Parts: sequence; C-alpha cells; structure tokens
Amino acid sequence: MYGNYVPESEPMIKTMAAELGHVEDLEKAERMLLAVFRALRNRWDLNESLEFLSLLPLPFKPFFVDGWRVQKTVTPLRHLDDFIAEIMKGDHEYAINDFLTRDHTVVALQRIFRVMATYINEEQMLEIESVLPEVLRKIWEETVLT
Repeated sequence: MYGNYVPESEPMIKTMAAELGHVEDLEKAERMLLAVFRALRNRWDLNESLEFLSLLPLPFKPFFVDGWRVQKTVTPLRHLDDFIAEIMKGDHEYAINDFLTRDHTVVALQRIFRVMATYINEEQMLEIESVLPEVLRKIWEETVLT
C-alpha cells in the first residue's frame, strides 16, 4: 500500500509484520502501526505532532500522516490505559483481532518501537524519547535504549 508512495516503506512494513508475529499479514502490520500513530496524533497538539513527524525516519512518515485531521482541542495523555484505549479506537473494527488485550497491545507497541529504532541512530532515539508523552517514555526506554 504505502510502498507505492515511499518505496522504503515496503521493507519496513515487512520487518514490522515479522516483528509483530504476522509475517504474511502486511495489512495487519500496517493497521497496527497506523493505530499507534493515530493515537499519538489524537493526544498531541499540532506542534507536538509536527515535531515527532520531523524526527521519524522516511519509511514511517506516510503512516503518521495517513488520515490526519488536525484537532482544535486535544486531551493530554496521562495514563497508559488511556493510550491503549486510543489505539483500540483508532483500529476501528479490527481492534479485537489486532490488539487482543492490554498486555498484547503493550507488547505490540514495544515491537513497533523496536522496528523504529532500527531506522534511527542513538541521537535520534534520544530526540524521539524527548517528545514522547511521559507515559510512553518508559516503554521506549526499556525497549530501545537498553
């Protein structure tokens, strides 16, 4: 799907699918990545979203902007469970199959972060960490910076 726009996205999504345990289901990997990015956008103001977008490696950018509608008001992210609920909401009717439980969603988020980290250097890892909401920094640190 996105390889048509950014050729670098196709190998990344294949890697993502393998990391998520769905080697043959590239659409599922795309949906899961989209749901995580939508959840972030829904909890960030425009400046925060643009800052994160500027730090993303090229293969991830089309996924971050997919379906983006800037919201006038946002509710800051304070609790991990709120973020998980936002992911589920963003995955629409597929959530029950893509994100089975809270723990499954956290593991999927860790795996998405792990793949992102393979496309960036250590300095970029620290920059991304600095813009993530505090409730996600711990997951980023445990997954990427250890």
